[in-house]
Amino acid sequence: MKLFKLVLSREFLFSLFLLVGSFKGAINIPFIDETALLLVVTVTAAVILLAKNNMSIPKKFIFPTVLFAVIVLMALLSLIYTPSVVYASDKMVRFGIISAWCFYGVFFLFKDEKSVIRFLLGFVTVAVLMGVNLLFNSASQELNFESSFASSYVTLARIAAMGSLILMMYFLFSKASRTNKSIAMIGALILFIPLVQSGARFPILILAAVLLSIPLSMIRIKKEDVLISKKLIPLMLIFFILLGVSFFYASKGYADTLINRMEILFEQDGGGASFYGRTERFDTAWDMSVDSYFVGKGIGSFPIYHSGLDAEDYPHTIYLEILSELGIVPLLLFISLILMAIVNGLNYYRLYDLSVMSTSIYAMFVFWLFNSLGSSSLNGDKVFYALIAIMIILPYLGRNSEIKGTELDETVD
Repeated sequence: MKLFKLVLSREFLFSLFLLVGSFKGAINIPFIDETALLLVVTVTAAVILLAKNNMSIPKKFIFPTVLFAVIVLMALLSLIYTPSVVYASDKMVRFGIISAWCFYGVFFLFKDEKSVIRFLLGFVTVAVLMGVNLLFNSASQELNFESSFASSYVTLARIAAMGSLILMMYFLFSKASRTNKSIAMIGALILFIPLVQSGARFPILILAAVLLSIPLSMIRIKKEDVLISKKLIPLMLIFFILLGVSFFYASKGYADTLINRMEILFEQDGGGASFYGRTERFDTAWDMSVDSYFVGKGIGSFPIYHSGLDAEDYPHTIYLEILSELGIVPLLLFISLILMAIVNGLNYYRLYDLSVMSTSIYAMFVFWLFNSLGSSSLNGDKVFYALIAIMIILPYLGRNSEIKGTELDETVD
């Protein structure tokens, strides 16, 4: 019964909405678009919850939601001067409805820390199912990319990385039994396999950077002393276990694609075709920005200037995409939202002890912050939008929680 309530909870369904693109290709419900279905379901849940709260929201929610609304409005106005016709309209619809709800949904669906826990459980569920599916159906040693549930190899790697981060935070910060912690660690190791086997370079480099940054949160400097958390010891254990699994898996040939692509990145001139293609796109987006830095060239205009085609393409970094297509004002507003998220996240860190919930959100946020620098797009950063919103309202969720320091292993009502 508890499992049934969890799966039908608004936060769990919202996480499925964010990740639906990774598994909808394997479902194929006749006459139904899974993204539209989950959008309708989560919006309906938000309206019902809003009605129960007498149609009121906290005043502190207004400022960040207005900032994002201005970005959407300026994107809409850019349709007047964009040279794109087909792609611009499609991109605007997806950004103004689907991507925007990824940000706004958090403000209307999340009430307390348990809301975040249900959200995280949705991520872990999808990540584990994708990892298990790959293990049973795509255990190939050939030099190619691997995917799961008809998703792209990059999507598989990102979801596996986020799922493993959540389970590792559970292992480190949960007050659960050793048995449950061991199960979580095994789950993290299972997810590390598809992460390596996918062949995606950027997600695994980011994951390494995130894991290396975690010890910094375990060190507190006071006036006369430097306090080091006891959690640093099991964290080092995780590092060595992952290192051992990596060497073992590589010796079996399942990491050949990743190793080959890493060699190309660091040894070949220009970093290989994939990396060179990105730098080319960076150059195009920068030239567009210099030529029209205030209002940009209009939403969906990048592929017109880069390849002459009115078809989907992007600079692979959301910051240059916003600057080149929408101008400096939307970019500053978006950066302001990120800074607001960081400040509020730090405020929450000062008020409350580290927990599974908070460390998972911190780790995922840092992961997507790095990802946004070189592998992101306006409509591809749905999870990033949600994480920014969660970080912004973390202090509110903490104050609103009836039980402080809620753990993933507690009962989810």
